[in-house]
Amino acid sequence: MNNCIGVFDSGVGGLSVLRALRGRLPGVPLRYLADSAHAPYGGREAAHIMERSVALTQRLLDDGAALIVVACNTATVQAIDSLRERWPALSPEQAERIFRGEPYPGMTEDQAEAAVGRLVLAREPAVGRDGEVAWRVGRRPRPAELRLYTEGRERGPRARTFEEFLRTKVRATLTFRDGILISIDAPAGSSPGAHWP
Repeated sequence: MNNCIGVFDSGVGGLSVLRALRGRLPGVPLRYLADSAHAPYGGREAAHIMERSVALTQRLLDDGAALIVVACNTATVQAIDSLRERWPALSPEQAERIFRGEPYPGMTEDQAEAAVGRLVLAREPAVGRDGEVAWRVGRRPRPAELRLYTEGRERGPRARTFEEFLRTKVRATLTFRDGILISIDAPAGSSPGAHWP
């Protein structure tokens, strides 16, 4: 579930937080993890709570969460500072851009993965730039384009593979140096749009 808000708690108490999020953000996908096998956290060692908090946060990020809500009071007290160090806090604008799938210079590769990872067509070393990596990012094909692709395949020999079709839909090239996004470039021959290229 890409670009969701991930919520975790040691049990089911965080469901009230989930309900509040759903009420304030209708239509936004939410993912909830209840660590009931390790509940309650209240009587546990700080190291155990930290270990579980890191594991749950990583699981939610791996599942495509763009934003994490720690709905457990004990985990917040014991682990929030370490979680923020490991995954630096974002400004509200940065979190919103990741959630909307809009990359921005200065974001990390992990943040870019959460924002546009499902649209990356290729990841390769940047030509002529040591230590830099370029991601060619596509755009979501419109339903009419998918219909044309399908009809073209049914007509005969001119049909392309779906991957070749998607390569014609490159939206931008993201260039990273040392794991940080340093540039967003529109494809050759096209001009940047109102939003990221």
